[in-house]
Amino acid sequence: MSYNVVDPALELSDPCPDIHVLFVDFNDRFFEGTLAQCEVKWSPRMFSCAGVCSYEGRSGMCSIRLSLPLLKLRPRKDLIETLLHEMIHAFLFVTQRNRDRDGHGPEFQYHMYRINQMANTNITIYHSFHDEVNVYKQHIWRCDGPCRERRPFFGYVKRSSNRAPGPNDLWWNSHKASCNGTFQKIKEPEGYGQRKRKKPDESGVLSQTSPTLDIYITVGNGNLKKKPGALPSSGIGSADCPIIIESDSPPSTSSTSFSSSEGPPNEIALSRNVICPSCGEDVIEYFINDHLDSCVYLQ
Repeated sequence: MSYNVVDPALELSDPCPDIHVLFVDFNDRFFEGTLAQCEVKWSPRMFSCAGVCSYEGRSGMCSIRLSLPLLKLRPRKDLIETLLHEMIHAFLFVTQRNRDRDGHGPEFQYHMYRINQMANTNITIYHSFHDEVNVYKQHIWRCDGPCRERRPFFGYVKRSSNRAPGPNDLWWNSHKASCNGTFQKIKEPEGYGQRKRKKPDESGVLSQTSPTLDIYITVGNGNLKKKPGALPSSGIGSADCPIIIESDSPPSTSSTSFSSSEGPPNEIALSRNVICPSCGEDVIEYFINDHLDSCVYLQ
């Protein structure tokens, strides 16, 4: 039965659908309700790919992450097709423990074509949005060696994070052998690195990022004791730290360096693996942005 989930009229009547409502609907309609152990959520830190599906080892749990920075710039249709793309990956893992290591093999393509016929979609093997990706690549380096005269990159390396080219890049040894130039940073986001300190307002009230007496209570002996769970507020009701989902799979290891803007990963952050949508390699989810930058450079 045909069901047009990308009707152009929905771009106006429902331009920003709830991804959880979509997931429940698509799970019943296209996957026979098999994805009850799968979660879907927005990721505000994915700048190099539109979506990834990570696997939780023995539990059979899957987690789909959709890129908020990239998909918020795209039509509703692209959100729908990206979500369905990742749901196919999740379906193959849940039903067959198939991580589709050959990239997007026959099993993936079978379900891709099946859903395209049913839903009038155009799900594809790759869903990279190059223009949107480039919007976020504001950290730019250029090599001072011979490769600055060579196509297609002319010595430029552009990234969304402040991670200079170095030995952890897949292409680094090849570059040293063929060029051996030095990368110099030539551009970064305006105002990057300038840490602004909040000043007291006219009433003399300090910023809530500094601990204040309202997070303490008085105990029986007159001493102050910190309230349970009290944290200095960022002004939005929560501490400034990433949300980590626990996993029962063993922690992975990697020699890739972490982005200095995000801080070092902890053991839990290193326990989630995803399949690179470009090369099909198993990659620790924390490092997917940097890995994709290297893949694009090698292509």
